[in-house]
Amino acid sequence: MTEPLQSAYPALLPTSFEHSNIEVGPGSLSSDAADEFCRSPYGFKYTKRTQIRTGNYAGVIAAQGQTIEILPKIEGHGDEGKVDLVGLLQAAKILPRNMRRTQLAGRHREALLDFIAEGFARDILKEATRGLERNYLPKEGILARPRGRIDFARQPSLEAVGIVGLACKYDELEHDTPLNRLLKAGLLAARRKARSPAALARIRQALEAFDDVRTVQMGAPEAERIKLNRQAERFAHLKDIATLFLDRFNPDTRLSRQTTEQHASYAFMWEMPRVYEYAVLHQLRQQMGATQVIGQGVAQWVGLNPAKANHPVGRMKPDLIIRPPAGSSDRLIVADTKWKCPKFASGDYGCEREDLFQMMTYAEMHADALGVRPHLALVYPTIDPKAPCLVGTLKIGQKKDIRLDICRTYVGSDGSVDCARLAAHFKLLAEAK
Repeated sequence: MTEPLQSAYPALLPTSFEHSNIEVGPGSLSSDAADEFCRSPYGFKYTKRTQIRTGNYAGVIAAQGQTIEILPKIEGHGDEGKVDLVGLLQAAKILPRNMRRTQLAGRHREALLDFIAEGFARDILKEATRGLERNYLPKEGILARPRGRIDFARQPSLEAVGIVGLACKYDELEHDTPLNRLLKAGLLAARRKARSPAALARIRQALEAFDDVRTVQMGAPEAERIKLNRQAERFAHLKDIATLFLDRFNPDTRLSRQTTEQHASYAFMWEMPRVYEYAVLHQLRQQMGATQVIGQGVAQWVGLNPAKANHPVGRMKPDLIIRPPAGSSDRLIVADTKWKCPKFASGDYGCEREDLFQMMTYAEMHADALGVRPHLALVYPTIDPKAPCLVGTLKIGQKKDIRLDICRTYVGSDGSVDCARLAAHFKLLAEAK
């Protein structure tokens, strides 16, 4: 008996969470799909023959005709630590803030992919009512009347073959701009994977606004090279979403050797520790200023290998660097974010040894010319809005003279990240001697 062709819209399995188990077998995830997931770089692994475990990635992933939606959950908080992925992606500025959740009253649960696709199409329709971008584009043609500049190099050849008209080069105001081609390519990429009737209908409406725009194959690198002028700044968040679609909605060759659309293998996944890092970074910048808060800073080498001509080894860079204001005598702060919630009741506040060694290394790497080392901080999430920012302080290093503060930021169930108290604490920490 011939097996049926795989659907272009893979079946959506029940939602899972970070660090949770997914059953493998009849009526659940197929063994072929489980094998492909575990070969991917997204943290899946077998715990036993009939079960795989998710890692610290969240999003949507599909292979072998099956789709899994994985949502974030703060490790150490149990079911209470479930966080809205869209809100957290917005806090990290991966998704635009003005993409709001639609009311789902009377509708079935909306998959993450469908929600983002529908929101993207809805925002394009809103901007299209104000008018798509138009630019003057160079054109060439044979016209009855002169327009622009006459192409005198081409004109004699027209007269030689008896063609009546003027060879002209001119500029014409059109919608067929690189930005509009990108937005159309993003809509088409979303349409290939969206499944809900509402999302597909909204995408179809949005595509009608691009009838005069060419359909072109475009990837994320080409999209990144498109620059926006001042008049097109209102399309900035749409450009980001279209680039995201083109980057992640294409068939993922890391999941399967088959790259056809019929196979429908794709990965729309984010590493949650990195998302939390970006969320803290952007919220701190709002509180302290972008010039003072640096994301990751400059990578530095840990040491040298004398046996290989002092070749540098161990390149590292912290998640956050908080510089003191110009002309201030405040101390530099080096911080690292952790997407987990340890048991702070222990003597070391639940810090893992690897994290302590990492912070000690940062202290030595970022010491100034006089040997003064920065203050350090580990930043964890908490779901308690009344929890104090500072958990406690450790003295680490060979001489126990390096200050390491254990801090927390509030993360709401809607994905919001509140760093106001963390920013206030960092200002006090920078003044501490």
